[in-house]
Amino acid sequence: MFFSWLDYSIRRSVFSFQYVCKNVPIENRRPELTFEHHLLVAPFEPDVQKAMLDRAVEDGMTASDLDLFIEEWMDFEGKEVKR
Repeated sequence: MFFSWLDYSIRRSVFSFQYVCKNVPIENRRPELTFEHHLLVAPFEPDVQKAMLDRAVEDGMTASDLDLFIEEWMDFEGKEVKR
């Protein structure tokens, strides 16, 4: 049982790393932010990613803060993004 959970956890982590590496251009990545910040912005276009990550740095946002900011922004813009 433990090994099947561990196997799932490892595969999920690898998928997440691949997803962020594929969808967030190197020039948009911010070393002062966590992986979670980058995972949150990965579904968006690169210019939106950059703006959101810059804002997260400027405002000292945690990943949870950024997640809330994204939800509010999506509601305001009337956008739907598969997350």
